[in-house]
Amino acid sequence: MARTWLSIQVELVHGRGEDHWPRPARVFAAARSHMFLQLAQAIDAAFARWDLSHLHMFTLADGTPVSRLSSRTARRTAGQPS
Repeated sequence: MARTWLSIQVELVHGRGEDHWPRPARVFAAARSHMFLQLAQAIDAAFARWDLSHLHMFTLADGTPVSRLSSRTARRTAGQPS
């Protein structure tokens, strides 16, 4: 079966208390089987991030946020422990 690859463009919009223009960007290739954590780690490496203690948050095309916090909130909403 052929593997479907996604082309994902990531732009650095804000950092160190300032907005960036032009926005530095990177393009990533990811399979549907990749996890958001793997994408976050690739982004950190591509932008040479040394401060890795920040949270990662992705926003899907429909506006749905994806982060560790959103998954905890979803579990709490479903009545499961976080």
